[in-house]
Amino acid sequence: MLSLTPKSRSNTACGSASIGSGDLKSYLINTLEGQRLIFLEKEVASKKEELVAVDKLPYELAFTRVKGDGSRKLIIFSDADCPFCHRLETEMKNLDNVTIYTFLFPIDQLHPDAARKSKQIWCAPDKVKAWDAFFASGKLPENKGDCGDPVAKTQALGNSLKINATPTLIFADGTLIPGALPLPQIEKEMANAEAEVKKTAAVPK
Repeated sequence: MLSLTPKSRSNTACGSASIGSGDLKSYLINTLEGQRLIFLEKEVASKKEELVAVDKLPYELAFTRVKGDGSRKLIIFSDADCPFCHRLETEMKNLDNVTIYTFLFPIDQLHPDAARKSKQIWCAPDKVKAWDAFFASGKLPENKGDCGDPVAKTQALGNSLKINATPTLIFADGTLIPGALPLPQIEKEMANAEAEVKKTAAVPK
């Protein structure tokens, strides 16, 4: 599976081996959007080292958002306290006709309180509503997060896929890309993935 280096993800994703929290704030302030987009192009160009078997993922460990007709598929590993995950959520507001499976993937080394928040979000009666409310206002649902949450399992799953940065997106064909992609890039990757799925399905077995 794809293994990321700190350098390759530093300005679009939170990573377990990336720069420190103090440096991160300074880095975010000084990073130019143009540099970010150049990085994304390079990242996408080198992404297909191995594909994730999306049909074998344990979707019961994710919460599901259906937008529009839900016909397309997108899988996300996300950290509640990751600023790039917040950026991705903003980008996806206008994403339509897609089913989004979100696996809670707090990176303890960077965000020691993210696991607690993830557990409270998971234990809410409406996980999607709780997730959206937290990203919009920082408000958490009123519970103790002790409902038998899957955080330990989703962390283990992400580690098994060599995911060490958030957000990480997995598309319908198994393509894995780390980072807060802009909406046009997400749309492009989803279209490419859907085309690959159809091409594979058309091959005689």
